[in-house]
Amino acid sequence: LNMTNYLMIYTGGIAVTRDSKGHIISLGSSEKLDRFALETGVSIESPIHVEIGCNTDENVLGLLKSNIARIMNDVLSVTTDWKAMCSKVESTMASLKLKSIGVEPKEVDETIAYLKWLLNDNFTFFGVRDYTINQIKGEKTLELVVGSGMGVLRDDANSKKMRYFHELSGDVQKMMLSNKHILVISKTNTLSTVHRSGYTDYIGVKRFDENGNLIGERRFIGLYTSSAYDCAPESVPLLRKKVFAVLSKSGFPDCSHAGKDLMHILRTLPRDDLFQSSVFELLNLSLGILHMQERRQIRLFARRDVYGRFMSCLVFLPREIFSSELIAKIQRILMAYFSGVGCSFTTHFSSSILAQIHFVIRLDRIHAIDYDVN
Repeated sequence: LNMTNYLMIYTGGIAVTRDSKGHIISLGSSEKLDRFALETGVSIESPIHVEIGCNTDENVLGLLKSNIARIMNDVLSVTTDWKAMCSKVESTMASLKLKSIGVEPKEVDETIAYLKWLLNDNFTFFGVRDYTINQIKGEKTLELVVGSGMGVLRDDANSKKMRYFHELSGDVQKMMLSNKHILVISKTNTLSTVHRSGYTDYIGVKRFDENGNLIGERRFIGLYTSSAYDCAPESVPLLRKKVFAVLSKSGFPDCSHAGKDLMHILRTLPRDDLFQSSVFELLNLSLGILHMQERRQIRLFARRDVYGRFMSCLVFLPREIFSSELIAKIQRILMAYFSGVGCSFTTHFSSSILAQIHFVIRLDRIHAIDYDVN
């Protein structure tokens, strides 16, 4: 909707008393409320008042009404199932301790530490759903467990119930069936309607039976919180393992200038790339940036999402030529080259003479992508 004239006012918290049907009985200040008042029917609410320019088009108004209702339903589903989704994370950790025979113990411990880290206000859970791995006429399938969805994944009606493994790319099949790694981390192609705008994060945890056989996956959907993006990667479970592996494979001593520069590069990379990239991809990316040696040049680094949904494009350019016009031009070039259907970008400035722009190009998966950025 193109609302060129609008006003949004956030009123802050107020004390609201409602009857059994949700109708407001009284309003008051929230500043002097004690715990007893909150336990006897008074709640703290934060209304938002929105005014938009007059529009009498029934189609526009109908679309606005349906979108608001859809988003409010998503918010209600997420808040209602919040504790239950957190409990699912806890039960997943307990299950991993008992049913991950054949998986490297260090991998199990790091996965559990990562899930605990998510629960520590580092991830906003939007939905959870279980899937099982079965076979039909000798072909492996991934099937939705009906009724297992919570949050925004409650509704099974509009979801694909089954997918054959041969429909997935070779890399995805290998990743899904491997016992080497328990977690599958990526981005979905669904924009968030809760918390903030952006494509939602997908965290898949492989499920095992009592004998350690892979039997399915539990998927969590949501967004990382601001604290998750602010903390040092070497302090984050899973990321710290990747960071130290990259430093080790680089061959640079930790106390050397090159080693310190490499660590700085890893700390300033887009956090999504750190979560989703392999150690090999991170090593090549970070060494490529290191070898630029602060040269005043434009350089592109690209990585394709394992599911083929996105291209992550990291562009470096001299700060003195940075401009909105140049960003728009680069975006048009990337969108055309990768046949993108959507794009978002973020910028990062440090003490470097180079500015960093991270473009995320949403791909049309109908067409195969073959690219060379050299």
